[in-house]
Amino acid sequence: LAREPFVLYPGNPRPSYADHILALFAAHGLSINVAQWTNEMQTAIGLVGAGIGITLVPASVQLLHRVDIGYTTLLESNATSPIILSRRMGDVTPSLTHCLSLIDELLVK
Repeated sequence: LAREPFVLYPGNPRPSYADHILALFAAHGLSINVAQWTNEMQTAIGLVGAGIGITLVPASVQLLHRVDIGYTTLLESNATSPIILSRRMGDVTPSLTHCLSLIDELLVK
């Protein structure tokens, strides 16, 4: 994959998912050729469909069922992406409090 032109997203802000992808390759002593930077995953997928390059996306993106895009599962066990929760400061609504407690339970396991 390191020999292929890449479409990476987001270009900004940084650090980002793109930096995570770059680090995955760097961990194996590889660098990639970024053919195009974009700020949106949907734009990246469109550019892949246009033949600009390849990109790495979460497995759930396959549910979009685009006929012009082929998906291949990576064998690299470390190729996982972090999940980040953004919330308003000081928000103590019951639904958010419940969500945060579920996340705490998952982190303990």
